Amino acid sequence: MSKNHISLKGLGFLIVFVMCCTLMLFSIDVCAEVKEKNVYYMDKEGGTFYISMMYEKSDIKLALKDPDDNEVQLNSANVEYVQSESTVFIIVKNAKRGQWKLIYDKGSNDELLVQAYAEEEPMVIDSLKFGSMDADNNLHVSFRVTQPDGRNFNYEIRIGTDENMDDYRVLKKGYGYEGEITETEVPLKDVNTYDKYYFQIIAYYDRDNMRYMETLVSDPFSYTNPDGAPDAIEDFKVTVDMITNSIDVDISEYVPWEAKSYCINIKEDGAEQDPVIVIRSDGGDVTNIQLKDGTKIVECSVTLQNDAGRISAPLTKTVYLTGRQGQFWMNLPESDTINSTNYTISYENALDQAVYTKIDDKREEEIVLNGGGKHLIPVGDTSAQLRISYQADDNIWYVYDTIVTVDVIPPELKIYEALNGIVTDDKNIVLTGKTDADAVLTVNGNETEKNEDGSFSLELDLADGLNNFDIKSTDGAGNISTYAFAITYSKDGQAPTDVDADLDDLGDGSSKGKAGGFGKWLWLVALIFIVAMVITTFLVIFIGIKKRTLNQNMFRGGVVTCSFAIVGFIADLIYYITRRSFQNSEKYIDLSATNIHEAYSYLSITRLSGWLLVFLILFILASAGVILFAKLSGRKLGMPGFIKNATDKATQKAAEWKKQREEPWNMQTPEAWSEQNQNDSTEGDWKICKHCGAKNRKAAKFCIKCGKPSD
Repeated sequence: MSKNHISLKGLGFLIVFVMCCTLMLFSIDVCAEVKEKNVYYMDKEGGTFYISMMYEKSDIKLALKDPDDNEVQLNSANVEYVQSESTVFIIVKNAKRGQWKLIYDKGSNDELLVQAYAEEEPMVIDSLKFGSMDADNNLHVSFRVTQPDGRNFNYEIRIGTDENMDDYRVLKKGYGYEGEITETEVPLKDVNTYDKYYFQIIAYYDRDNMRYMETLVSDPFSYTNPDGAPDAIEDFKVTVDMITNSIDVDISEYVPWEAKSYCINIKEDGAEQDPVIVIRSDGGDVTNIQLKDGTKIVECSVTLQNDAGRISAPLTKTVYLTGRQGQFWMNLPESDTINSTNYTISYENALDQAVYTKIDDKREEEIVLNGGGKHLIPVGDTSAQLRISYQADDNIWYVYDTIVTVDVIPPELKIYEALNGIVTDDKNIVLTGKTDADAVLTVNGNETEKNEDGSFSLELDLADGLNNFDIKSTDGAGNISTYAFAITYSKDGQAPTDVDADLDDLGDGSSKGKAGGFGKWLWLVALIFIVAMVITTFLVIFIGIKKRTLNQNMFRGGVVTCSFAIVGFIADLIYYITRRSFQNSEKYIDLSATNIHEAYSYLSITRLSGWLLVFLILFILASAGVILFAKLSGRKLGMPGFIKNATDKATQKAAEWKKQREEPWNMQTPEAWSEQNQNDSTEGDWKICKHCGAKNRKAAKFCIKCGKPSD
């Protein structure tokens, strides 16, 4: 059974090993694609021939074999190897006639272009001339090719935009005879107007599977296509959406010929953006372009391209997104919510300016504006879809699409205290109330903060004498609610004395008890709570303190104080929430209207309860820190010396006190005992210590008071 098990296991390892080797071989075969190409050199023995290979990526590997199938070392005496960024040249000197082999691994290249040619007497291209252009935009070109062997040749005439002909188009192909003037007509009707072109003449012939060629590049020249010159597009429409900050470019009605595509170039405040190239389709010729926030000036250019690749001259328009001097401009309200049944627009520099308005699905109406001012557009008393548009110069339209909401109801502004006309000796007062959550609250023109639900509690500083306050609440539509009051501050005036009066006659809205009855006792309850916590902590720590380490005592004290603080926090939190709930009730509003001093007292006590919550939270955190330190400390902490000395003395005193309690007569002085028992020091069952005069039992060997031998 064991041998079979071992055999199966060995077979499994063998199978896995074979599979891995197969995968490795397959990977190598996939990654490396080795090819061969035959190169024929049939010229005279000992001549020179060239091999060139063009590629995109330089991770290629090459090897060369001569007609005797011997590998030739590259960069040797007879072989020169030159590699550039895109081409490899191999120059073979003193070459044998016959079939050579080029072996190569193309690496990560998809295709390689391999050419071989022998050294021959060079061809020469000369006598290049350009004639006139006929009515069909054909240019007359003539040139001559000379070569000692007198061969016929093929040629190509190319046009490009740079001398190296990296980007070119073949205009004409043909053949000619060596030594004769070759004349041909080169079509230019589909060549775009351009400032700097080059012509290139390429003459070549093939022999023995090798190609021999010569090139000639002309001087630069400019060209203007006279046949249907690439005029700019007649016009295009620009629609500016002022709400979404975007533009629509529409060429559909202005295309001068059937364009294959068009290009839109945008500059925003002088910064050129990426061009937008659009292939025309049946879906229309309107392109939307989103602008950056804050853009003020946009330059928009449109060019067209036909099927032959000809590009039109650009047509450029300047679009302004802000007002400019002397030109018509219109401004809308900042908010879409208004407090009127009329939507107000303001305008300037209008001269018989037509503005078109449309509300919901109603018919579009035209209004004509002149000069500057405001115009009211009736929108009704509900929400409405409003569209405002007008045309500026140069076929540029401005459009405003918005949903207008009518709101004529002012925001709620409720003040919980009746403050107007009171005289106080408090340097500041607390103003509480509530308004709409989205309204803006100001006090004497200065914006102030409020809670998310619109409630607020403001502490207002008072100056000597009369203080006037103006409270305003403004909603998004511009509706305003106000509350104004005046308070007199006087140090020597008749200030109220019942600031701390509790609210004996009011319920808290959640129970039948008094809302503020417990308020005046808050200080006392807090003090009793703190004293109880301190005493309990002291007893827990110092009872048996010598039997424990400092870590243990710190842990016990931290647990006790943290427990007290948590209990106090929960109780005070319930108390605080109860008072805040009553503070937002209608009963408190009634109290504020009838007795401002009791209402202020209620607020002061609530504030005190809030500060007590903060104190308890800090106390809980501190206690938790002590507990963690005591538990996580890596070593036991010894008892501080002063505590140890104090506890030793306290223990000694306690023992003496206990003994004195057991023998109360020992509390008498030695003189008293001497006077009482001067004649009977050993009378009965007792005897007197001769050292301290204490009375001891007759059988005791040591004095119970001084500890010395009693005999």
